[in-house]
Order: sequence, then structure tokens, then C-alpha cells
Amino acid sequence: MSNLGLVLSGGGARGAYQAGALAAIAEIAAREGQKDPFNIFTGVSAGSINATILASHLQDFTDSAKILTKMWGQITTDDVFYADLMTLSRGGLQWFTDFSLSKKKERL
Repeated sequence: MSNLGLVLSGGGARGAYQAGALAAIAEIAAREGQKDPFNIFTGVSAGSINATILASHLQDFTDSAKILTKMWGQITTDDVFYADLMTLSRGGLQWFTDFSLSKKKERL
């Protein structure tokens, strides 16, 4: 058995993209008769979440890829972003203040 590792980068929504790519790899591995194409997993941020799930289900890569796609498929924008009126107003006010003050500094 060779040591084949999987390195997953971070970046929020990239984790969902990784889940889709891993599901495709799982399909290919299943066609080739491999239950577990990787035996080393590492990742950063969202990639570490995916790597942990993959490593904790070593007996069947296809099942772990299904778990990942289901998990990422259930996350909505409301789970990630606050988009209520108060939060948006504060953000707009902060942007306006920063923009206004930066113009005054340039004039000095």
C-alpha cells in the first residue's frame, strides 16, 4: 500500500466545493474497486473539517464523501451571514463613516 495523501485548503465555501470534488473521486474509486484511495489526510480551516470527516470514516471513502456532500448541502446563507436590517445598517454606516473620514484626511 502506498502512502497517498489528501491536502485540503481552507476558505469557507471552498469546503462545499471540495465535498463535490471528493464525491466525484469516490465514484471513480468505487468503479476501480478501491474503498479508500487515501490514507493520509490534512487540511486547514474548512479543509480540516472535511479531512476530519474523511479520516473518521476510513472504512469507506464513498460513505464519507456522501456525509460531506449532505452536510455542506444543508448549510444555508443564514447559517453563514447575518443579513438582518440592523446588521446591514451598521455595516452601511461603518462604510459611510470610513469613506467620509478618508476623504477628509486626504484634504489635510
